Amino acid sequence: MENREPMKIRPYIFTYNLYQCILNVWCVGAFIYEVYTNVWYTSAWGNTAQPGVKGFRIGFLVWVHYINKYVELLDTAFMILRKKNNQVSFLHCYHHVLLIWAWFMVCKVEAGGDSYFGATVNSAIHVLMYAYYTLALVGVPCPWKKMITNMQMLQFAVCLTHAGFVIYTGNAPVILPLGQAFVMINMLVLFGIFYVKTYNKKKIVDKSE
Repeated sequence: MENREPMKIRPYIFTYNLYQCILNVWCVGAFIYEVYTNVWYTSAWGNTAQPGVKGFRIGFLVWVHYINKYVELLDTAFMILRKKNNQVSFLHCYHHVLLIWAWFMVCKVEAGGDSYFGATVNSAIHVLMYAYYTLALVGVPCPWKKMITNMQMLQFAVCLTHAGFVIYTGNAPVILPLGQAFVMINMLVLFGIFYVKTYNKKKIVDKSE
């Protein structure tokens, strides 16, 4: 794109954002329904993976969540095609690559039991994120814009706590909660730095004005 004009692809981005909203709403609903109706799930946390047919649907939903991480790379492609190069930051790229790696490991080791929890929380956050992107694209003010980063960091803290619980109870191969803890700590640090730089800078600008 170095020697090209930014591409006008708003209709494609709108369709993509709408797809992400619908898919993630479905994932959240399907995860909750499956856990609520599955007799092998006794609580939100502390469930072991069930073999065969018992755990198939949860495993399938986790796999769908994982595969969608590749589709989310379109975020980066759209930034490049629109020449929004400042948005293709280290945090953006590292975040996408790290999550693809993490969810691949879940599907490879054990896509069941408590592995649904992080996928459900992440899908819920993505509903809000892509709803905001969709509204912003069509020029509609979004009331929860300022809360998105806070909610993302809350997500990381909750999933880090969940990883500690799984390590303590031993209801999953230890590599999975350790991997989750590694990802969540990385995200908390990087998003924390982003938050401080972004919002402290805004406060300084507001004061100077």
